[in-house]
This record gives sequence, C-alpha cells and structure tokens, in this order.
Amino acid sequence: MGSVYILTNKGMPGLVKIGYTERTAEERAEELYRDRNGRAITGVPTRFDVAHEEFCDNPKELETLIHQELNEFRFNKDREFFTFPEPSEAIQKLKEVHKRQPSHANCVNSDSPWRKWTSQFLTRFSKLSNRRTPVPKEEEQF
Repeated sequence: MGSVYILTNKGMPGLVKIGYTERTAEERAEELYRDRNGRAITGVPTRFDVAHEEFCDNPKELETLIHQELNEFRFNKDREFFTFPEPSEAIQKLKEVHKRQPSHANCVNSDSPWRKWTSQFLTRFSKLSNRRTPVPKEEEQF
C-alpha cells in the first residue's frame, strides 16, 4: 500500500513532480527539502507542496504507468518532473490512469475523508515516533 503523489514547488512554476511513496506524500515532500538531520537540502529553492495524493495497492506500478502516459510532458528524461502549467491537468491524468489500473478496484478513493484523516494521522504519528527519547542512565533503569 502506498501512493503516487503530485508535488508542486513555488520556485519551479509550471512543473510538477510525480513519484511514489509507501509513506505519506507530506513525508516525501519534507524529505526532498530537508535531510535526515533537519538541514535544508540545497537542490531545491523552496518546500514542495502536495497537490494530490492517489492511494493504491501498487504505487510503483501506477507511477510507471503515469510516467509512460505523460512522457511527452517530461521536463528531463532522467527526472520525475513534468511540464504542467496547471497541476489540476496532471491530477486528472493520474486519476484516469489509476482507474485503468487492474488493481484499482481494491483502492479507497484518494479524496475520501477517511483517507485524508489517515494520511494526516500517519504523518503526525511518524513525526512523534521519530523523536529521539533519551536513554536512561544505567542506575536509572531499575
């Protein structure tokens, strides 16, 4: 289970990034902006915004299909960036490709309130669980 996401970046107008993750799109967007130590990565001008997250059983397969479908819009053949002045056009294409995917029948609609709540919960839980808990000194353990 995972999702195919569409990200935008104010520093890259007219481009969308389409990729997949088995975490949440919010977590992936943060990874693209900050390293594991929380420092900003210099390769992107500003944070990515999640324009859309399409949940599915096989996100890698869906990502491959949407990349093939949108190949003519690819900004760089070696990157996951596509030229779309309006992200809504890319979102519509992704939904169309997802509906044609054989495993689509098992998927929960990405716009459902349950999916949105689950995604937000997992993002918050992940942030809490990634906090480092101090290890008690040996004499404090008993």
